[in-house]
Formats: sequence, structure tokens, C-alpha cells
Amino acid sequence: MLASVIQPPCRLLDIGSGAGFPGIPLKIYYPDLHVTAVDAVTKKVMFLRQLCRSLALQHVECLSVRLEPDLRSSGALPYNCFDVIVSRAVGTIPMLLSLAAPLLSPAGYLLLQRGKEGSQEFEVHSSLFSEYGLQPVDIREIIFSFLTYPRYLLVLRNGREDAFHENKA
Repeated sequence: MLASVIQPPCRLLDIGSGAGFPGIPLKIYYPDLHVTAVDAVTKKVMFLRQLCRSLALQHVECLSVRLEPDLRSSGALPYNCFDVIVSRAVGTIPMLLSLAAPLLSPAGYLLLQRGKEGSQEFEVHSSLFSEYGLQPVDIREIIFSFLTYPRYLLVLRNGREDAFHENKA
């Protein structure tokens, strides 16, 4: 599944990277990937920077930034830049869509890892996808032997053929 979405060299943004999941393992698996890991907590970003130095990872940028729906005020990340955006258990789907859609390149992918309510979240918020120019591709149930409930991976594709512009926000 991921091989059809992540095709290096591409640019991947990990929103709410925390300890580096899933961005850093994806970088190790796909060495030609360009990763930007973003977290609002400076201490976590400092850890990520040290981890990347220790592992000699190249083309990884770790930023201490609090992303806000009004990206114009921060200027931290460029619009239409990322081919793949990932997020693991961060915020609500509406909030993530408002953060990620402007940053996603035309025809890019948004991968949202969600908890046990993931399939219900997908149904409840499905009407928002088209508002952001996103098309559902897949919802994958993921079973872990050490958890009593499944997790879900929501895969959305940017259906916009043109670039995002500020006045569309």
C-alpha cells in the first residue's frame, strides 16, 4: 500500500512527529525520501535532531513549529510543497485537513493514522474531503497483536490539479 503512495525522491511532511513516528522509520526504509518532521514541542524536536545526527540521516529537517489553520500567519512551511503528508493520532480530522490541504502538492497524498474510532471518523467527516479537494483512496484496518482494538490508516489523495492559493483557505 505505502509503496504506491511513497515514491522517492519525494517530500514527506510528518505533522506532530513527536518521537519521530512515522517519519523517521519511513526515512530509514526509503533513504531517498526528503522528510520534514514538525512538532510544537521544542524538546521533542531537539531529540529528533540528535536522532537524525546519530543515524547520519540526510535530507531530514526537524522544525519546532505549532501549525495553525491560518498558515499565512506562520510562514513556516510552503504551500503545495509536500508529496506525502503523514500524521499519527494528532488532533481531529477537520483540524488536520485544514492544516494539511494547503501544504499538499497537487496529486499528493495525505495519510492519517487513527485509533479505534478511525472508520467512524472517516464516515463522519467524509463530506469535508471534497471541500479541501481531497478524494478518499482507502481506509485500511491495521491489527497489532499487542492491542485489543484495530487502528486505521486513512488514505486521501489531493484531487486539485492546480496549486492551492491563499484565497481558497
